[in-house]
Amino acid sequence: RTTTTTTTFTNTIIRPMSAFVFPALLEELFWRATLLPLFPSSTTTFPGTNAFTKFMNYYHNPQNLDKVAILVLVAHVLSHPVIGTTVWPRGKEIFCDSRFLLLATIVLGGSTVSYIVSGGSVWAAALTHGIPVVLWRDFFGGEAILTDSQKREENSKKDYQRQTKNH
Repeated sequence: RTTTTTTTFTNTIIRPMSAFVFPALLEELFWRATLLPLFPSSTTTFPGTNAFTKFMNYYHNPQNLDKVAILVLVAHVLSHPVIGTTVWPRGKEIFCDSRFLLLATIVLGGSTVSYIVSGGSVWAAALTHGIPVVLWRDFFGGEAILTDSQKREENSKKDYQRQTKNH
């Protein structure tokens, strides 16, 4: 009985809450709070005329927030295939799937909008990001897809090793 209660508590409370910490909150702290300049003064300028200072002046100009937000959004979406093929191979198959990338664009676009509209609330962005992640991963079979993807990848590596060993 205790094991069932613990498992139920873990599946209904802890697992969904974990999605709000990672990926939602940690990613939003980096991709929105760090990279989206919401509060610079329009009079703030960086001295100099080199390419870096021109970029920084463009980047921190409030009139360019929409362009900068789109740039950050595109970089965030495109980071998924890179992460899937390098540091998190479990997500490779999903993170490189165009359907996932389309949905990620919608979800992360919503996170960007909620961050800007809320005046820079990372919590608003994390909720906008975290709710779809929890729904997909914990209630619509996303975890099983990731696990199956990882098993297929491992089996593929074993098959390749067997083939190269036999030849």
